[in-house]
Amino acid sequence: MTKIIFYQKSTGQNEKRIAAFSFDGHAGYADSGDDIVCAALSVLVINTLNSIEAFTEDVPEIYSDEETGSIRAEFPMNYGRDTDLLIRSLILGVKQISERDDYRSYVELIFEEV
Repeated sequence: MTKIIFYQKSTGQNEKRIAAFSFDGHAGYADSGDDIVCAALSVLVINTLNSIEAFTEDVPEIYSDEETGSIRAEFPMNYGRDTDLLIRSLILGVKQISERDDYRSYVELIFEEV
């Protein structure tokens, strides 16, 4: 199962911003190399991070381990609108995968306050 945690921080204006996210583990939907759930989640994460790097001025700190399939990104709390939109897009994609009946047992989505 892939465990996905979005770490949220309150801004004090009844708004929460994502301070970091972590993706850990392989989904286990199919064998490695054939796992469409793992592939979909990986594409969403990598594309989001590449897009933030290419299209914004924000620079997240990224930690990854290819052996375990884990990745963590930490964001400065003053990130811009474009980064916010890209993170929200990532959340939307992950939610859509995690809510599908045939995939939900392979994805654990958590929102945690920090």
